[in-house]
Amino acid sequence: MIWFLVVFNLVNLTLAGWLIYRLRIFPKKPDTSLLELLSQQKTQLNQTFKRMDKLEKALNHLVKEVNMSPLVWSMVRFSAFNQIGAHQSFSLCWLNKRASGYILTNIYSQAGSRFYLKEVVKGKEMVPLSPEEKESLTKALNKLKLISR
Repeated sequence: MIWFLVVFNLVNLTLAGWLIYRLRIFPKKPDTSLLELLSQQKTQLNQTFKRMDKLEKALNHLVKEVNMSPLVWSMVRFSAFNQIGAHQSFSLCWLNKRASGYILTNIYSQAGSRFYLKEVVKGKEMVPLSPEEKESLTKALNKLKLISR
């Protein structure tokens, strides 16, 4: 039993020496005390934690920005009036990850163009939509469902 303990201690001491050598825990200068070394390590660790906190805050800010930015869009072209062809009017819908965004509609006529902007919140329109705007919203919601899978 005593031989076992002696061998066990020798193995542990050898492993500890190897770890100290490999990890270079102790400095090259013998005048640096272990307390000073631990103090330096603690300072470096605190600085690392502060940097990690800053990075985490920056990442959270970026995630919020990405969630609010347009993710999908769809466009429907149409002729607003029978006498004007070539589908020069359009409805363009942008939606973010939360199915909120805007529908931009351009109505082209011989007298000029008019633009209308309507808000969409969580996939629901805030004001009544034209059939073309509804079609644009439906296409964008379908794209969003495909991405969310």
